[in-house]
Amino acid sequence: MLFFIFTSFSGCEKVSNELNNKIFPIVDINNQYGCVINYVNMQTDSVYLINSEEEFKKYNTCEGNPQIDFSLKTFLLAFGKTTSGISNISKELSLKNNIYYLNVDIQLNDATVPQGWNIAVITDKIKSSHVILNVNQHF
Repeated sequence: MLFFIFTSFSGCEKVSNELNNKIFPIVDINNQYGCVINYVNMQTDSVYLINSEEEFKKYNTCEGNPQIDFSLKTFLLAFGKTTSGISNISKELSLKNNIYYLNVDIQLNDATVPQGWNIAVITDKIKSSHVILNVNQHF
């Protein structure tokens, strides 16, 4: 009987964790709209969570694009620098243990010129007050 009760509780926890581990779809506005974002007043290696039109206007330089419904969507901005050239950048937004993560994987190349990188994506509404930025730079 005791074994049955233990199995029941551990099964419930597993379901809860599966629902919490989620990858979110993102739309990269750099690729889709060709926009240039104003990164002047942003801190390097930080992610900015934007949930209003007023905040968005501080960073967006494309007049009228993209149109974002901030009642349903969130705009995320991140940027940083490398000590080498960049071959490829991939990004993923995930939720684990009730914490949002913007994971950025940067594949470097042999160029000895430092380069900046930036991420500007639209995703489903994030109601949390922050997102953790994880940057992995490698050759």
